[in-house]
Amino acid sequence: MEVSAVTLWLIAGAVLVAVEVFVMPTMVLAFAGFGAITTGVTLHFGMVETIPNQIAVFFATTIAWALVLWIPLKGWYGPDGGGYKDMVGHVATVGDKDLEKGVKGEVTWSGSIWNARLSPDCQLDKVESGKDVMILKVENGILIVTLPD
Repeated sequence: MEVSAVTLWLIAGAVLVAVEVFVMPTMVLAFAGFGAITTGVTLHFGMVETIPNQIAVFFATTIAWALVLWIPLKGWYGPDGGGYKDMVGHVATVGDKDLEKGVKGEVTWSGSIWNARLSPDCQLDKVESGKDVMILKVENGILIVTLPD
């Protein structure tokens, strides 16, 4: 069974958008997904045929979608932690090395290793490896953590 190029572009677009929504909110994947879907539609209507033209349409429409939707979607992600708001209040586990105040370390949350720092308000200056900490906020991709209540 042979799958058409139109179907491949549409599936790729749907997968990219789904990953954006459900797994990794970055905005970039959504634009690429919309670009892939647009490429599939233009291919379906015979507006493009060759692979180089399909790739050119994909990149051009990805950029076009980004220009059109950047500002509206930026507000959706919000200024307070972006797509990481769901992490705040959850418990993470300190990585292989102790987490010391003022020093960037690592914690594990939801099966992933994240850079982390102890909050300046934390009661301890050091939290031992393997201990639980609570995520207070996310600053520039770094989890700010403290002792759980």
